[in-house]
Amino acid sequence: MIRAARAMLLACTVSAALFAARDARAQMLPGASFDVRPDTSAATGALRGETDGLALEGPVDPAAYVLGPGDGLMLDVVGTVTMRVPLDVDPEGSIWIPDYGPMRVAGRTLAQARDDLRRLMKGGGSRGFQTHLRLVRLRRVLVYIEGEVRSPGAVRVTALTRLSEAVRLAGGLTARASQRNIRLIGVDSTRSADLLRFARTGDAGANPLLRDGDRVLVPIARAPLYLYAPVSYPGSYEFRPGETLADLITVAGGLLPTALPERGRVLRFRDERQADTLNVDMARAVTGGATLELAEGDRIFIPATTEYHEDRNVIVRGEILHPGNYPIDEGVTRVSDVLDRAGGLTGEASANGILVVRRRSSALERDLEFDRLSKLSRGEMTDGEYQVFRSKLAFAQTTFRVDVESARTSGSAGQAGAPVLARDVALVGGDVVVVERSQRSVQVAGEVRLPGLVAFDSTRTGVDYIKLAGGYSERASVGGVRLTRVSTGQTLLLRDAHRVEPGDLIYVPEKKDINWFGVLRDVVALAASIATVYVLAR
Repeated sequence: MIRAARAMLLACTVSAALFAARDARAQMLPGASFDVRPDTSAATGALRGETDGLALEGPVDPAAYVLGPGDGLMLDVVGTVTMRVPLDVDPEGSIWIPDYGPMRVAGRTLAQARDDLRRLMKGGGSRGFQTHLRLVRLRRVLVYIEGEVRSPGAVRVTALTRLSEAVRLAGGLTARASQRNIRLIGVDSTRSADLLRFARTGDAGANPLLRDGDRVLVPIARAPLYLYAPVSYPGSYEFRPGETLADLITVAGGLLPTALPERGRVLRFRDERQADTLNVDMARAVTGGATLELAEGDRIFIPATTEYHEDRNVIVRGEILHPGNYPIDEGVTRVSDVLDRAGGLTGEASANGILVVRRRSSALERDLEFDRLSKLSRGEMTDGEYQVFRSKLAFAQTTFRVDVESARTSGSAGQAGAPVLARDVALVGGDVVVVERSQRSVQVAGEVRLPGLVAFDSTRTGVDYIKLAGGYSERASVGGVRLTRVSTGQTLLLRDAHRVEPGDLIYVPEKKDINWFGVLRDVVALAASIATVYVLAR
């Protein structure tokens, strides 16, 4: 009977507390409730941040969430009488439990507060009831951000706001701000944050949650150390005291498969000028076997292997059935092989118009002798200099014509037993094979009456093409006519060419003007010289 009476008394007390808590919540201090909008009065105009409708990054961990003034809790009582009692953590850090009095929860995790509540309510008066304490509203936290941020000052956030979001609310970091040595100075402890590590690895511990009264200090970035290694993010890194080599490699994205970690070196300065070289096995460092602690100004060097998954392919384009990229075996795959893989030539292809474009090194760009000779005219060069210039110019050639017509008619050079043609060259990675369109004309230019294109006919000679172009003009130099081969780019005298091929260029040069006054002057001077010799001989 007594137990039932006490249960009814507790239920009535809980009901009365429900209304009292509602009234108390209405009189709560401004800013203590999560539902209160930011104060825009002059007294609080410096506060920034909007947390209403906050999207959480995940469920709240009861063992990690620390309660404080302004948190909203719900006490669920389940038993003979089922009740829900809303509770708010007051400015002193306590909650009022009906029929039991105050219980301090500030600084305690949600899980610890639940245990405290169970111990408090354990006894005869609570028999037949089960209680559960839930977090239903987040409090707002006031933190101060100073140092290298664009808008230093106070920022109002929630208890589940991380440092990076508060920095964003403060305008973001300045150009010289530290990302790796930010300090959070609390009431009873000082913590450090590494926003670069959080951005690269997602390590939440490097981007801690803010606490009531935290003062965030963003200093100027410290002197860097340098990582020269095959990692995702090589380069300079701000020095972070206590960081190990393995930690830095993790922040840099980890070693790539091309790395040779066992050949690592660390250059460490003893003073302003002198340095020591440390041999470090990075493979052990990455797996935690080595704990080399880094020093300010360290230079870390890790070499890389060559030819790791090297991309060896060529591009085939032009008058080909299936243009595109094709893999090759360097030194083995020839032009005719890739043409066969690409489906062969189209009907419009030129059999002698197949080009191989090969990237040469930029040696001529650094060749001072070639640069000097290129600025001279032919008359200013000696014969030796001219030959050197021509040879260097030929070396710089990047486009070559190849002859694979015989290979296409007698079988691929890559087939067993087929002869390897001297001009069916082996390809290297990066080559571009271009198949030109067949040209059915011959170009005649220079001192002819009707310069232009003339239809190709295998029975015609070079003179026939000149006649079809209107014949020589009055200023034509008949003996100096030249022919340029489309297949090789070679230029030779027309009289030395045995045949004209489609696409060739026939050029008729202009004959030189004769200076008759100069000729007369030279004749008179020569006659005077002969007369003088004759007189002296007499």
